[in-house]
Amino acid sequence: MRYLTTTLLALGLSGISAAASAQSATTVEQIGNRTSAVVAHDGLVNGTTVTQSGWDFDADVEIVGNSNNQGTDDNRITQTGHGSSATVNIVGDRNTFDIVQGGNASSSANNQATLDVLGNDNIAVIGQTNDFGETYANDAQIIQNGSYNIAQINQTVSPTFLSGGTNRAVINQRGDENEALIDQKGAGNDAQIEQDGFNNFGSISQQGDGYTAALSQLGDNLDYSITQSPCLVGAGACSAMTMTVTQTGGGL
Repeated sequence: MRYLTTTLLALGLSGISAAASAQSATTVEQIGNRTSAVVAHDGLVNGTTVTQSGWDFDADVEIVGNSNNQGTDDNRITQTGHGSSATVNIVGDRNTFDIVQGGNASSSANNQATLDVLGNDNIAVIGQTNDFGETYANDAQIIQNGSYNIAQINQTVSPTFLSGGTNRAVINQRGDENEALIDQKGAGNDAQIEQDGFNNFGSISQQGDGYTAALSQLGDNLDYSITQSPCLVGAGACSAMTMTVTQTGGGL
């Protein structure tokens, strides 16, 4: 077995060391199996791009600073294959980051993605697709603490294999003026949004088979939307739909 690890900002025998501070750009591209990338940025206006293809790989990114939002293409993890894992931790304001994960034709895709954000005016987006095979699993989580944040999770399983797919998405926000959106297409959809604070907006859209949606908004204007559509072609017999909404305080 061969393991490839690329580490930026941390010197290691099997890695690459590079300082990432103000107005810097870091690009990591890995092709192969069992690869690992670790990137750390500390400063302002930095860009991070990690691209991995193969199977059984992971990427870890840590950003400390503000205005690291040169555009989503400059702050993105793109993983193509199966068994992919991505973890991003951000501390600061006005940061933007995308995680994009997709399967390939060689095997099933089991994708896991986590975005943990502490600060204000941040945008966090996770997109996951599984297009081939009979066993699928998408798991995405966004955690935001702060105000004026936006979180979005999009998950898709090919309509041909809806009976074998599962999607799980969780968005947890603490603060004011936050927005959360989850869009799922596939089988075994599980979506959860929890928000805290003034003038929040939460939206869940599910299409496929086997829906579970839960939305809890704890303050103040409590705007929400949950849409559960009929089965897509290829899903077979539809399972029951479950919806739970809890709201406290405020209202328009």
